[in-house]
Amino acid sequence: HYNTSTTRFTAPVTGPYWFSFTTYLYTSNYVHPAFAINGSITSGYHTQYRIRGHGMVANYQQDAQIEEVLYLSAGDYLEAYWYSSGTSYSYPHYSLFQGAYVG
Repeated sequence: HYNTSTTRFTAPVTGPYWFSFTTYLYTSNYVHPAFAINGSITSGYHTQYRIRGHGMVANYQQDAQIEEVLYLSAGDYLEAYWYSSGTSYSYPHYSLFQGAYVG
């Protein structure tokens, strides 16, 4: 139920899902990973996540990871995001988005 064109996962059934997102990126500033349900960021603000490599040099590469169990209704879609106040881009070949129904 993952669409590679839209990079969205669409829930086939209602219930709890576990998701993990890891990305390796280049950024000029601090980065925050998050999940968005139906286009609205719902995690990342209060969910603990890991950032490795932050602040080593002015413009640097780092990786970020977030994991969360989220409740989705059938037909909801979920996307993995990162946001930053600076310029950033990811290396898609070094990123991983995965999930499983856990209900």
